[in-house]
Amino acid sequence: MRKTLAAFLISLLGISGMNATPFNLQTFEGDVPAGCSIDTIEGVPYLKVQVNGWNTFFDIEPITCTAYTTLKFSYKYDKDTSTNTLPVQAFFQLITADWSAKSSLTDKPASENIKAVTASFNAGTYSKLQLAVQQTQGSWSAIAGPVIYISKVKVVNPFDIRTFEGDVPEGASIVTIDGKKYLKVILNGWNSSFMVKPFNIREGYEATVEFKYARCQATADTLDISKINAVVQLMDTVNKVKNPWGEGMVPSSTGLSQSPASQSFKTITAKLSSSMKLVNQIQFFGQQTISWGPTSGDTIWVGMVSFKSTSPIVLDPEQVDIELPNWMKVVTLDGKKYFQVVLNGWNSTINIVPVPLKEGYSAQVEFKYARCQATADTLDLAKINAVVQVMDTVDKVKNPWGEGMVPSSTGLSQSPASATFKTVTTKLSNAMTLINQVQFFGQQTISWGPTVGDTLWFGKIMLVDQTKPTAPANLNATVAGNDVTLTWDASTDNDGIAGYIVKQGDNILDTITRTTYQVVGLADGTYTFAVIAMDKSNNLSAESKVEGVVVGTSVENSSIVTLTIYPNPVTDVLYIRSADVIKNIAIYNVTGQLQRIMSLNTNTAAIHVADLNNGLYFIQVQTTSSIVTQRIIKK
Repeated sequence: MRKTLAAFLISLLGISGMNATPFNLQTFEGDVPAGCSIDTIEGVPYLKVQVNGWNTFFDIEPITCTAYTTLKFSYKYDKDTSTNTLPVQAFFQLITADWSAKSSLTDKPASENIKAVTASFNAGTYSKLQLAVQQTQGSWSAIAGPVIYISKVKVVNPFDIRTFEGDVPEGASIVTIDGKKYLKVILNGWNSSFMVKPFNIREGYEATVEFKYARCQATADTLDISKINAVVQLMDTVNKVKNPWGEGMVPSSTGLSQSPASQSFKTITAKLSSSMKLVNQIQFFGQQTISWGPTSGDTIWVGMVSFKSTSPIVLDPEQVDIELPNWMKVVTLDGKKYFQVVLNGWNSTINIVPVPLKEGYSAQVEFKYARCQATADTLDLAKINAVVQVMDTVDKVKNPWGEGMVPSSTGLSQSPASATFKTVTTKLSNAMTLINQVQFFGQQTISWGPTVGDTLWFGKIMLVDQTKPTAPANLNATVAGNDVTLTWDASTDNDGIAGYIVKQGDNILDTITRTTYQVVGLADGTYTFAVIAMDKSNNLSAESKVEGVVVGTSVENSSIVTLTIYPNPVTDVLYIRSADVIKNIAIYNVTGQLQRIMSLNTNTAAIHVADLNNGLYFIQVQTTSSIVTQRIIKK
């Protein structure tokens, strides 16, 4: 009686998941679903399924798909097993065990001959398969009775050139040489290329790879290795560029080249093309330097490709270059993009593309913090510190809380956590030489334990140089007639000197890169000169000054200053005094962009400049008799 009831339920549901051992679509092992059979077509096994409208589904051995997984299989639809006369499409759907997620594929029209299919499904782990044949006219119903044959399913996970995880491409193999893994590729002209697991990149990225090259017998007999260039080429097939050799567009790319090819392992580093926004394909080739054609049959061994960023940006929600974990995403707040992180104690940590550091740099980030309901009910925000911690897992330091070694790190902290966006800048630890990991946490100031479930939003994490250059030393003024020659010793800086600002009194004479400057044609009088060093980040040194420089013999005949702009450098308010009436004032940055403009009808003016970024500017003052342009420094 029970057996009859079970059979009745199966007839109602179509093919159900009542098999004891789920059927494995990849191997055809396990219990063949009820009502199905394994048939052989041209020597290849196929699962034969008679579909019953939308009710044909059965349990399968779980298949896990990532965002980059593809499934490959073949199928055909047997039209002769159905009385349907309308055109149809084949329907394949994967379903999670709890039915909470589904991902489907349709092939229109349904193929009556064996057809190979490559498809991507949504990320997830699927434990059920549903098949149907659906009309594409009329009611769009799924019909009952027809047969679908489906081959074994191959799950393909793209190869990751950074870790060697995923499915090794056809024609390549992984070998171990001196304890290190290498990808071994037999070259086939220009055709040794394959798609890889895609990952985003930003401007300023560098790629590094170690590889070596060996000729096959045919090449060795006809061509010396010194006449071959070996190339590992990274490609972006989405963002294309104009074909430099002909018409149309080609993938943007960057070649890591050995010229000539090396028979021993050699490391090559190259800056990635600014046209590239991702890497999703790799190509290997040997190129003859006589005919410039490719080689065939030669072998190249290639190590894992590593990347680092040479830009000052550590993380940027506008240009996401890492795979985000499920607790982290990009959101838009007030028109600006931020990362949103749901905190999980000390465990909210991500790995990033390494960013090398320069001595004296600081890290800067804007972020805010919000409590989850559980925290809000038990702990005031004033009792929480919010921290974005940049870390160096290579250069470790002694664990200050116990035994062993821990990554060197620098915490950018809000104490207490801020419910509104607040920018934090912190000088990086001297123990760090790079940033390759970032941790986020809220820390209670009562138990000093971490919070769980709270949310932190942060913007771009970037490196900033706030280290000032040393002041120019030994400033000397030599007078010859009405000319003065200034000389000084070069300043030093953690990131190099960009130039020197030369001043006469409060007026800037010039910005130069040398350590000498001549002022000619001065009127008789007594002068003060100063020199300020400036680095690449517009950080300014202290002023080196030489005073009481006497030019000529008659100080009483020195010229009368008709326009004075002071103080220079300026921090908050810039004052202007003129013998003539001031009509207009404009301030421009070094690229010519207008920063301030005002109209007046007076002999004095005060301009507030505290909100301007530090650096060099030009102020233009129009009076009733002249227009004067002068350099000013905001610090």
